[in-house]
This record gives sequence, C-alpha cells and structure tokens, in this order.
Amino acid sequence: MSADLLLLAFGPFGPWAENSTGEVSAAAASRLRERGVVVDHRVLPTSLDAVRSLVTQARVVPPRAILACGLSAKSPSVQIERSARNLADFGIPDVAGLQPSGELLVEGAPEKLHGPLADESLLRRVRAAGAPAVLSNDAGTYICNALYFSLLDGLVPLGSVVLFMHLPPLPGLLPVTRDEQGVPSLPMGKQVAAVVAVADVLLSDSGQ
Repeated sequence: MSADLLLLAFGPFGPWAENSTGEVSAAAASRLRERGVVVDHRVLPTSLDAVRSLVTQARVVPPRAILACGLSAKSPSVQIERSARNLADFGIPDVAGLQPSGELLVEGAPEKLHGPLADESLLRRVRAAGAPAVLSNDAGTYICNALYFSLLDGLVPLGSVVLFMHLPPLPGLLPVTRDEQGVPSLPMGKQVAAVVAVADVLLSDSGQ
C-alpha cells in the first residue's frame, strides 16, 4: 500500500442503504490525482473486521497521509474530529452482525487519542474552500470511531499523518427509517472541496 494519501470511506450501514461518503471521496480522489497526487481510495464495509484488516495492511507500507470519511446526519456541516476513544460500544450491529458493548478497541492503548492537525487552522482552510465546517469532540462509539482510533494508534507511530472527518448526507439521501424533514445535507461540490482541502493540509504536513 504505497501512496501519498490513503483516502477512506464507508459503505451502507444500519438505516442507510446508501452511504454518500464513497461517492464524495471518489470525486475528491479524482481531483487530487489530476494534480499528481498518488491516492489509494478505498470504500470499506462498515464492519470492525474490515477496520482491523485495513489497519494491518496499512502498517506494512504506511502511507504518508490518511484521511478517513464517515457519514453523519447530526449536522449540515463537515465535522472535523479532534479525537477518538478506545471504546467499541455499538448501538446497532455492524454489517457483519458484530455488536460489542463497552469493549476496548486496543488492549493496553490509551483511553483517548487526538488528531494533531484537527485544529482551528484546519477549520479555517476548510471554510475558505467554501464548505461549512465545525470541530467535533466526539467521533461516537461506532465504526467511525473504531477506524479513527485504530489509525491513530497503529499508523501515527509509524509516521503517517491521520485525520477523520464526518460528512453530511448528499441532498436527497435519506435513511430508510426517516423522511426528508429534519435530515441535514450538503451539496456534492462543497463536500468534495472540504475533502480536498483537508487532504492538502495532511499532505503538506507529511512533506508532500
């Protein structure tokens, strides 16, 4: 896995029969490749086993930068995650049927790890690219948090720069259990601009 940037997204899960992070990250990857960036783009199954397998693979030849994108309908803004917890406490099963409750993700690892680039400076860069964005202190306790913590624990010590961001659904994308009322969204162009802006910061910090 030799790349300037490992760009990750997730597939469907729970009430979301479609996960727009794959579409957004694919468009961002295309834009970055046009500028000569070597991008390894992957859409992971929303499962803990997929997270663990990905981290194991990435450790063989660590990429210089890793940007992971998850879906969240909590905000109409891009959420830049500041930290992840060493906790797997799934409110719903993952796509493989696994539903840990109150379990550690990594035995012997710290209770919480922080993304060093998730700060006001990065927030300003994303907003300058035209996307609404906020800093978030809670990546949840589901697969997104599991991926972020596992990357911070397993890849940062090997020299990779890591960050996780939650993206709103694309317009018109709805969970099967809810109607359109009250579900936030953000247009494709703004989401792609946000992903590219964050990738640029990560690549710059990693010496690209």
